[in-house]
Amino acid sequence: MIKRNSWWKVIVSFALAVFFIIYTLSNIDLYRVVGNRSQIRYGFLSITIISSVVIMLLGMFKFNLSRRAELIVGIVVYAMSMAAAMTISIVYSNGFWSSPYIFLVNTAFYIIAAMITILITGNIPASSVTALMLSLIFNGIGFLVYCFRGMALTPTDIYAFRTAMNVASEYSFSMQYQMITATVMAVAFIMLAYKFPLRLEIKNKGIKIRAASVIVIGLCVLLIATVDVEPYYISVFDQYYANRHYGSAFSFYVNTLRMGLEKNDTYDKDKLNAMLDNYTEDNNREALQYISGAGDGASEQMPNVIVVMNESFADFNLLGDFETNEDYLPFFRSLRSNTIRGELLVSPYGGNTCNSEYEFLTGMNTGLLHANAIPYAQMIFGDIPYSMVTHMKELGYYATAFHPYKGNGWNRNNIYRYMGFDKFISYETLKEYNMYPRKIRGYVSDHSDFGTILNYLFGKQDKNRRDFIFNVTMQNHGSYKFEHFRPNIMIENAAREFPQTEQYLSVVKYTDEALAEFLYNLKQFDEPTIVLMYGDHQPKIEDGFYKMLLGKQPDMFTNEEMMQKYRIPFIIWANYDIEEQTGIYTSPCFLSGLLMEAARLPKSRVQMFLDDLQKYVRQTNPLGYYDAELKWHDGGMNDELFSDYYDMQYGILTGEELDYDFDFDYKRYILFNGHRMDIRPSYPIMNEMMN
Repeated sequence: MIKRNSWWKVIVSFALAVFFIIYTLSNIDLYRVVGNRSQIRYGFLSITIISSVVIMLLGMFKFNLSRRAELIVGIVVYAMSMAAAMTISIVYSNGFWSSPYIFLVNTAFYIIAAMITILITGNIPASSVTALMLSLIFNGIGFLVYCFRGMALTPTDIYAFRTAMNVASEYSFSMQYQMITATVMAVAFIMLAYKFPLRLEIKNKGIKIRAASVIVIGLCVLLIATVDVEPYYISVFDQYYANRHYGSAFSFYVNTLRMGLEKNDTYDKDKLNAMLDNYTEDNNREALQYISGAGDGASEQMPNVIVVMNESFADFNLLGDFETNEDYLPFFRSLRSNTIRGELLVSPYGGNTCNSEYEFLTGMNTGLLHANAIPYAQMIFGDIPYSMVTHMKELGYYATAFHPYKGNGWNRNNIYRYMGFDKFISYETLKEYNMYPRKIRGYVSDHSDFGTILNYLFGKQDKNRRDFIFNVTMQNHGSYKFEHFRPNIMIENAAREFPQTEQYLSVVKYTDEALAEFLYNLKQFDEPTIVLMYGDHQPKIEDGFYKMLLGKQPDMFTNEEMMQKYRIPFIIWANYDIEEQTGIYTSPCFLSGLLMEAARLPKSRVQMFLDDLQKYVRQTNPLGYYDAELKWHDGGMNDELFSDYYDMQYGILTGEELDYDFDFDYKRYILFNGHRMDIRPSYPIMNEMMN
């Protein structure tokens, strides 16, 4: 029998349903297909409207059922609630392409959450709400991460929470159709769960339903644990695609299993050390002779070394031709004199800056680790035995890290100390070198960033000191939806179709102008100085822009085509004569060796090992590598070719003391023209790490 509900319930449910319907229809443009505005996602739109109608009907009417009918309906509604939790995941992932078996495995995670609620509270309707809310929140957060960064939620993002909070205020939120549909659907099923609760009229009900929940948990755990995860490829580069293919809960679970640093069965410390010892001081003889060659000693020959990892710095003309109203990188592209230029294949896209940082500073590669690894957050908890920093300090350099943002981002205030930096200048201590830094879109501009480096170099008291400066900029950081920023770079024939891309291109134009002024000032500097600048990753911009450049949406790319989103330019420039080179293809892990060659500085054993590896591998990231002939190899760095490389990274990350470098304490003293010359700048290395 059906009766009208109390008036207040009728009014509230009617108002809520009408609100959902009006809000959905007023935002119907959100349901239009990108690239084909005439096509609407009627499936998702229908789910939203039907769920709204269900909300209204459930609030307006009472349903008096027989005990038998009530039990049957209660069981059906409860089962539907568990399936609905998984369906919310499908809504956020915009589909599900796998088998009913994997659908069931995903649902098992939500069932476990529901059973735990029963175990704690004994409340069956509350358990339905738990499953639905868990799905809504978990998948909603994952979807927001995807919108902001271009990659969906992974287990490693837990470690990046603090860094994400640091920059969260700079991102703008805009409603998406997935959020509307998932929310309305969740509300409808929560009302169903309480309208038709599963009531069990049995003795000792509390004990029995709790015992049953334990059994169900056991069965779900057994189902999940017996899945062979090896055949399931969870893409590092397109987690959103993986969620659509295998479900977000299962994908998250597989990624969790693949976390951690594993030791190779063949790992042998003595064998690895013997391999490193094969690289001898003879390999460095030319560099050692060069830096000792000036009449006034080595301090006149060893250059200051500045490394600028420029946030989100990219050149989209590397990917394909497109016209803008004016060139956005005229100076950068014009550099030829005393310049080495080329292209990097990096590991991250749209975020995880610290991985490009880690790969350059250690020479190691995240492709050797588990999917979505973040060594800064997961694997470095104390001093590491080797890095570019320790090598430069062995050569007598004073090592300074500089990042004009919060020092705790990516745990840098600890990581830089673990790597051996003598000083860390963060936003908290920036005023010591730049009292009034200019900002663009809330971030310290590259003009002020580079100006800080100049102030630091020009203002040093010890003119014999040689500096190694590692700078991570901030100006070009996302998002690219700042309302009060007016772009001055426009894409021709695109009719403002890509506002995020145009904002990015406009900001990176400021980098180009700042770089021109920076290098001009260094040209006047009376100390030899060499600069490496490279980008950490491409910015997260509209997928439609990639489609315009490359002819298809990124979610349709093959692995090799996906590499277009990981191409980054770099330059090495000096204020003195160096051999000019172009057309170099490499990756951040190999870049320090190239910098040593350009600066004519001695290399570490690790850098020599990487030189040998580059005879077979030109570029690499977690999805594969290009060999010496620039032929693509799919499947990551799992070949036997990388076995020693993996072991070396394991040794560095676990603090294994091996012969990664030479003992330059005695090699700094070499014979030249019959005289012993101290080629080490005479200054004390001081531990001035700023927290």
